Amino acid sequence: MRATNLWGQTMTDEPGSRPNKQSGPRPVPENTITRLAGWVIAHRRLVIVFWLVAFIAGAAGASQVSSRLSFDFSLPGQPGYETAAKVDRLYGNGGNGPASVAVVTLPAGQTVSGDAGPLARAFAIARQSNPRARIVDYAATHDPVFVSRDGSSTFAMVFTPVEKTFGAPKIPAGVARALSGALPTGARVELTGLNQLASGGSSKGPGVFVETLIGAGGALAVLAFVFASMLAFVPLLIAAVSILSTLLVILGLTEITEVSFIVQFLVSLVGLGVAIDYSLLIVTRWREERAHGRDNADAVVVAMATAGRAVVLSGLTVAIGLLSLVVLPVPGLRSVGYGGMLIPLVSTLVALTLLPALLGGIGPKVDWPRVRHESSASRGWTSWTRGIVRHRGLTVAVAVIMLAIFIVPVFSLTTGETSASALAKTGPAADAYSRLLAGGGPSGVLTPIEVLVESADAAAVRHELAGVPGIAAAVESTAADSTRAGTTLVIGIPRTETVNSTTLQPVTAARLALAHAPV
Repeated sequence: MRATNLWGQTMTDEPGSRPNKQSGPRPVPENTITRLAGWVIAHRRLVIVFWLVAFIAGAAGASQVSSRLSFDFSLPGQPGYETAAKVDRLYGNGGNGPASVAVVTLPAGQTVSGDAGPLARAFAIARQSNPRARIVDYAATHDPVFVSRDGSSTFAMVFTPVEKTFGAPKIPAGVARALSGALPTGARVELTGLNQLASGGSSKGPGVFVETLIGAGGALAVLAFVFASMLAFVPLLIAAVSILSTLLVILGLTEITEVSFIVQFLVSLVGLGVAIDYSLLIVTRWREERAHGRDNADAVVVAMATAGRAVVLSGLTVAIGLLSLVVLPVPGLRSVGYGGMLIPLVSTLVALTLLPALLGGIGPKVDWPRVRHESSASRGWTSWTRGIVRHRGLTVAVAVIMLAIFIVPVFSLTTGETSASALAKTGPAADAYSRLLAGGGPSGVLTPIEVLVESADAAAVRHELAGVPGIAAAVESTAADSTRAGTTLVIGIPRTETVNSTTLQPVTAARLALAHAPV
């Protein structure tokens, strides 16, 4: 019996004979994917040039993506968000972000109460030189919560506009400089806060690029073990092209709509894993087909006809899963949906075009040195599989027990932001925070509660807020930056920072107690 494969080669089987290694590989079925593979192999130079251009353009545009992304955390319709939006409109600061804390330590022998006049003048100068900031301090409130036990230091809360970049906000640093220049010689001004602690007191973090490189390094180690040849670099190349090409599309997308900053992490880190997985499926099947006697071109086509179909199914499934986020009533997450959908689609496209073009050309050359071969099954994995099949009941029982063990911690998860104790341990921000606590200051100063009220009701609201369980103090600043358009901002300072699901009781209690008060 004669059959012709996709490449016109004639293969003969005797009637009634069973396929075996000597009779040669079976014909390659022709379908859409195999036709695509055949076209790619025939025009592989054109395909490689296309993706090379996309790679270079993506690399050039990647540096612009971060500055074009949105930091939108809005929750339309939620009382807290709507009030924060009003605060931002009226005051131009606070509302949506944590306050920074300026810790002022006076020279030896001086106390806050004895130097209230110089302190008031220093904070007035700081306000004048930083008009975008709102400062709540001892001189403007006369509340003892701002003064340390020994009276040698004080703190002030600095509210700023929502930052558009990662790291510590820049305005509080300007406030600290103004205070340092206006305070008596020997006084020390330090900054702390959740933002400063999260960035170690610096405005620079590792960045998505460094995080991706770290992930790529770990992936390379695994790929080197799997392939034991230079092929380990091919999936990383596919991932690099996929990620940069997707970022190029994201850059264009920012011209027509807002895209959340989360998308860049989703594209880089999830894209790294997805692109490598898709490459692994196709490359592994290609090696197996070559080990079973097919020539290189046929091996590529068969790999595409089998593993390629799995890649298409997986890519579409991941894309649909991410796209489902667009139904959520949260603008930031909606953009994660349509922005994140791009990475599995682009990764699939790259895996179905660039990868077969590379394998059809230089594939056999980079498959060196061939320490591991796919012509026969691994003895170790074969023994493992036989053991699993032979003891199916025990295997299921062990798997269920392991799943139960892994699921148990889910019921005690703490959701929310990272607490200050888990952030920076050293550095200026950590030192300032330690000095604040050592002086008796409440850790809740990192997460103050802002209450927007009619100015006529401010005193009553402050009194009511002070009596809420978990609130260390409620203060009303007499400074002009805390009053706008007939409204006043009353600040509640919790005893402990309210950053996660285990510490939100003061916020919940304050919301219930003051449901009638905010405008």
